[in-house]
Amino acid sequence: MEKSIITLGLICALALTGCSNNSSSESNDKNSSNEKTIIKKDAVTKYYQNLSKADKKKVNFKFSLKKTERWHSVSVKISNNSDKTVKFKLNQFFISELNGNKVATLKEGTITVKPNKSLTYDKLFGELSSQIINKKDVYFIYVDLNNKLAKLNFSIPDDNPNNSNSSNSNSSNSSELKKSTTDQATKKSGHVITSADMAEKLYMHAMCKAPGMEKYLTVTETPAGYKISDSDAIPADITYIDYKGEAQDDQGNITGTYDQMVGPTQIQPEGFVYNGHHYMNDK
Repeated sequence: MEKSIITLGLICALALTGCSNNSSSESNDKNSSNEKTIIKKDAVTKYYQNLSKADKKKVNFKFSLKKTERWHSVSVKISNNSDKTVKFKLNQFFISELNGNKVATLKEGTITVKPNKSLTYDKLFGELSSQIINKKDVYFIYVDLNNKLAKLNFSIPDDNPNNSNSSNSNSSNSSELKKSTTDQATKKSGHVITSADMAEKLYMHAMCKAPGMEKYLTVTETPAGYKISDSDAIPADITYIDYKGEAQDDQGNITGTYDQMVGPTQIQPEGFVYNGHHYMNDK
């Protein structure tokens, strides 16, 4: 009789242990499942341009302008209200006109904004002149015009109080008129290099490139001048030409002074000429 009672007790104990183990196993499975779900959600990271339209609407951008010692800088506050972790490459932010003319930021690196978090990046665009800031129909974009972030709605006093608001809409093939126009642009902006086309032509001159080779060049305006990407060079070359006419590499080292850039070459022994103006004579 005692043996029967002991045996029955053991069976019940084993049964209870089995139930407890099953319950614990089921609980662990559930916890494990929940943990996997949480990890999976946290792992969703996308670059902004790859977000869906619905998620892009949940990422807000606020751009602000601050006066610097010389010109102005632009900072951005990014608020991510989506459930994705959103990444941005700094060198893919641009100020762009609708015709595709761009001002590039010189920043490098990547920033990451977690879900339901905000991040402020100061001086995303540094040293912007009123010439750029006061343009009409200009947008902050990411990568391209398919990703408009905000319209450039700042309005500031002209950096040069002597500037005239008048513009000449007449065109002429006269080299003297072109020279006069170039001289006026130089005086008006205080810049030697006054356009992307002029920067491209100066690069072509300094590098002794033959006519037609400009098809390999991509020129974008930067806060300090112009960035020129040359796909014809091996390896592909990037040169920065500032508004003063000096050339720099992507590390900020001067690779060509103004005198060297406008000096005589085999193709143009008279030096750099643009719109009829002989810039070597200004040295």
